[in-house]
Amino acid sequence: MALFKLHVPILDDIKTKGWRSALVATVDQTVERITAGINIGEIRSILRGEAPRRPNPRVKPHADGFWMHMRPTFFHEQVMSLYPTFRLGWLTTYMLVFETITGLFLMLWYTPSPDIAYTNMLSLLSNVPFGLFMRDLHRLGAELMVMLVLLHMLRTFVTGSYKKPRQFTWFTGGVLLLLTLFLSFSGYLLPWDQLALWAVTIGASMAEATPVVGREVNLLVRGGADIGANGLLRFYLLHVFALPLIAFIFVGVHYYKVIIHGHSLPPGAEKVGEDTARKVPMERRLYFLPDVMTRELFWTVGWLALMVFMVTWAAGMPRWSRTKCCLVSYKFIFIIF
Repeated sequence: MALFKLHVPILDDIKTKGWRSALVATVDQTVERITAGINIGEIRSILRGEAPRRPNPRVKPHADGFWMHMRPTFFHEQVMSLYPTFRLGWLTTYMLVFETITGLFLMLWYTPSPDIAYTNMLSLLSNVPFGLFMRDLHRLGAELMVMLVLLHMLRTFVTGSYKKPRQFTWFTGGVLLLLTLFLSFSGYLLPWDQLALWAVTIGASMAEATPVVGREVNLLVRGGADIGANGLLRFYLLHVFALPLIAFIFVGVHYYKVIIHGHSLPPGAEKVGEDTARKVPMERRLYFLPDVMTRELFWTVGWLALMVFMVTWAAGMPRWSRTKCCLVSYKFIFIIF
């Protein structure tokens, strides 16, 4: 009877190269697979500020990767400075993901019922570890998201980035603006306190100004003559399911159109109707891996640290509580990034 041998490649490498060299090679290959082509030596060169290899060997992994299709392979160097984009588009996407993560945390201790919704909120703020911290982060992120989306739309209009061939990109941005406002409005009712109840009652009453079907729209939003269990459940489902799902779909479409037509250059640097995404000279390209990705990682760390500071030190939390939140949060940021 034939005996089956279990073939383990790393054991062969240990026999030929020694255990240390084989371990280093295995770790390097693992890092290269996770980062879509960046090995440990290149990561060290990036951190030292050295120029990446040209031509970029990571263009093919980027083009073949599923998630990498959400970002262009390369960018024009003129759009990588702070002006004209001010990173507002990236920041709004970052806030959407940030709100999703913090919202999932809050969902664990919330029940959309008029009988216990307010009690759940009080328990979250006082009894759940880091509950007040996460709730304040979610609220701050919502306010920043609305502000950033408005600023992004204003910047796009002022710099003329909505013109041909980016009309549909502008349209999807307008849809995302409306979704952001509805997300903020639908989440306002969930604490189920007096402020939220009467604010949403007045806001829902504005729907009655809709021509012809105003009364029906008002009843549909409220779930009845007055906002009660039906209204709270509808706002909850809109806030945690329907609106985020539609928002993520339109974010995908928005990013896809940005990949197709490229980022608009500063005013006067391109003609109206010019497809800059296909005509970037080799010497003026900045590749997403590793140039743009490393910059966005630093932006992620910086904004996360800023929001933690704003919530813990500027929101009037007790000194022991804010110090503990800061230490734990910054340790988490350091471990992740």
